[in-house]
Amino acid sequence: MHIIETINIILSRSKYRFLYLFLIIIICVSIIIPIINTFNHNIIILKNINYDITKASDYIEIFIILITTVILYIKSNKSELNRYKENYNFYKNKYSKLELISLKNKTIISSSIDYLKLKHIYFNNINLKDIEFILNDCNYSLPFLIEEKGREILIEKFNIQEKTDYNGLTLSLKSIDFYDNKLKFNFCKSYYFQYLLTNMIPEYEIIPNLTIRDLVESPSTKKLNSIDDSLAENHLGISSLISINIDNETFLIIPKRTNDTTVFKGQLSPSVSGAANIQTCKNDMDEVSINNFFKLELEEELKYFIESIFKKNEYIEFSTNFIKETKLIGISRELKRLGKPELFFYYSSSLSTSIDLVNQNRCYDVEFLDKSNVIVFTTNNKEKERRKKLKENNNIDLNENESYLLIRYDKIMNFMEEEKIKSKSKSSYQGYEIYNILNINNRKFKLSESLLINLSFINNL
Repeated sequence: MHIIETINIILSRSKYRFLYLFLIIIICVSIIIPIINTFNHNIIILKNINYDITKASDYIEIFIILITTVILYIKSNKSELNRYKENYNFYKNKYSKLELISLKNKTIISSSIDYLKLKHIYFNNINLKDIEFILNDCNYSLPFLIEEKGREILIEKFNIQEKTDYNGLTLSLKSIDFYDNKLKFNFCKSYYFQYLLTNMIPEYEIIPNLTIRDLVESPSTKKLNSIDDSLAENHLGISSLISINIDNETFLIIPKRTNDTTVFKGQLSPSVSGAANIQTCKNDMDEVSINNFFKLELEEELKYFIESIFKKNEYIEFSTNFIKETKLIGISRELKRLGKPELFFYYSSSLSTSIDLVNQNRCYDVEFLDKSNVIVFTTNNKEKERRKKLKENNNIDLNENESYLLIRYDKIMNFMEEEKIKSKSKSSYQGYEIYNILNINNRKFKLSESLLINLSFINNL
């Protein structure tokens, strides 16, 4: 029914409406010809046209079913390229009144804007204790047209029957207040599926020639709606880069995400990252807290890795000091995901180890690249078995990382490049996609937008 509805909408446009009349004529003629031949075989024009209308209609019906199946197969593609444009030029044009974040002497350009710079907000040494989360008595509501089509889109684009898409209770950001070098974030309750319907598929055509981006954001203004006025769900992203010491050199912890994640599949990400939701942010006193978010995310994403290359008791010291000492270094709004807000932090850990001890870990296969400036940790069979058992027992594997890279802090910019790939996909812009990558000994790793922005803010420290 969805395909028929789409065809109806397209053909209803004035410049295509004549096709209805053309189709009507074709159908009428195809029905009339065999009827005339039945009663009169002397019409010269029709003598060589001889077919059984029932057989012809069977072929047409099979053809329509085949075409419909092909269209449904194409539209069921869940890849990220069908969700947003992987080309910063699209955002430069769409939001020409905004300045995109860039780094490495402005040769690496992102698809995000600096929220604090846009708002002329300047701060000094904001720690987690200076950030307040307020959950207000309100609920996020989807724009009416998206709500009307919501069930259809969730099945088509996300296949919500899969257990990888869990409809948790999230926090929709409504406003940010800044005063006395402190930040206050005001939230309403929302659901993860509402985020999928707005921020995650902005280039989806809700009706032909009208994308969710154009429905939620006015394309003529060349600007982005403020967070206070935004119609998107906008749950808050939180990311932090973390550095440790190996043989007196500072290394950044850079995880590589699995291909099972909803966003940034297989790409490099900040050391710890996630989104503000009720489950991760509520503490034992039933209050939402950014401290609680980081405590949980650190344990899910880094504890196993930290304990594998340091002593087990050092993780407790590491996580405790992180909560006390990590610094806010910036806030962005990601244009790929309709202005989704994200907080970025940096923590320089005092943890120290040696290459010899790193090599002795039993959880990961270790590989050294570029004269040991990059160390790659790939999950070994023991870790793979542990994750496999989690899935077999219908448990959710909360660690979304398949491997980790340790990269020297002072060398990472040397590996950064822009990669342009030609594409004939409808989802591409100007016929190509642009990715930011780390090229290490001709091994290419895609950077997620979050990691790119986190590095940009660190570069400005």
